[in-house]
Amino acid sequence: MSQPDLTPGPILDTHHHLWTISRGDYHWMSPDLDVLYRDYVPDDLAPFLRQAGVTKTILVQAAATEAETEFMLGIAEECEWIVGVCGWLDMAREDFPDRLARMRQNPYFRSFRPMLQDLDAPDWILKPEVLKNLAHVAETGVAFEILTRPPQLPHAIEAVKRTPGLRGVVNHISKPDIASGMWEPWASQIAELGAYPEIYCKLSGLVTEADAATWTPADLAP
Repeated sequence: MSQPDLTPGPILDTHHHLWTISRGDYHWMSPDLDVLYRDYVPDDLAPFLRQAGVTKTILVQAAATEAETEFMLGIAEECEWIVGVCGWLDMAREDFPDRLARMRQNPYFRSFRPMLQDLDAPDWILKPEVLKNLAHVAETGVAFEILTRPPQLPHAIEAVKRTPGLRGVVNHISKPDIASGMWEPWASQIAELGAYPEIYCKLSGLVTEADAATWTPADLAP
């Protein structure tokens, strides 16, 4: 039996943000967020990419507006190491297919994510108009980024069940409450979602869910 090729290849950072606060559409951002409350541009990130050996990146949305998606696409066109953008679109709109088609005309547009974790209704993704548009997403092959916390996770699973062929990427492993030692029902639900062959998961955002002052690597295992 042949052995797999384990030669290290190029490193792709699949999730980072850049923003300019004065744009005014980062509804979640406030001065009390300390280190986050400042502009971040490509020159801020570039030294860390070189240090880590990262050669390419995906720039991810941080505002629930198409304007920010256009802003990020503009950055990607000027930055040689950004190879894709995860944007935002309103999935409840009747003209969603047209808006998605327009975004797809830009070759840097690779995926999109509604900010499910911030919506008032945990089951928003199961609204009929949203499910209809999600089925259209599956038909196009565009990746759907799943930004949830544990309250939204079971509804995201149900949406995946109802949308055959959907390519999905769970962001931040659905943000379990690591600081309080949360395990169930998150563990069972994330395993259920992971059983779908076209659903992937980013191992990111773990430290932010742990105790910022006292966390250790052991808190993030397994």
